[in-house]
Amino acid sequence: MGAQNQERHWDSMVLDLGSPDADDAIIAGAYAYLPRKFQIESVVLVNGATLAASDTNYAQVSLKNGSDVIAELDTRAAHENGLTADVAQEMNIDDDYSEVDSGSTLTVAYDETDAGTNVALTSAKLIIHGWWKQSA
Repeated sequence: MGAQNQERHWDSMVLDLGSPDADDAIIAGAYAYLPRKFQIESVVLVNGATLAASDTNYAQVSLKNGSDVIAELDTRAAHENGLTADVAQEMNIDDDYSEVDSGSTLTVAYDETDAGTNVALTSAKLIIHGWWKQSA
């Protein structure tokens, strides 16, 4: 038998974001190393608590490859409009960066803005769906 063709072999990666509360920081431990080229098709965020939409108390989450933002979510009313507890929320993907080169390490950045109210994520997970590409 020949080698198995991995082109369009779908995969999911779950990054445990935990309950970060540091502003404008990379979340420790929320990394994904990609040994082969990977095409990201969707990214969702699942949070353990509801975050109401607000323009003064909001959170921003970004999936990054170096300085490139692959996907982002913003809980302000004019953006994704908050999060519902334990419900997957689709993140916005930038198609310019959705094909990730082999050898890349993805990270997750978190930022919050609040007016004295804690809006931190609670037991959050970021789930990446996509497929491995045949060529490196």
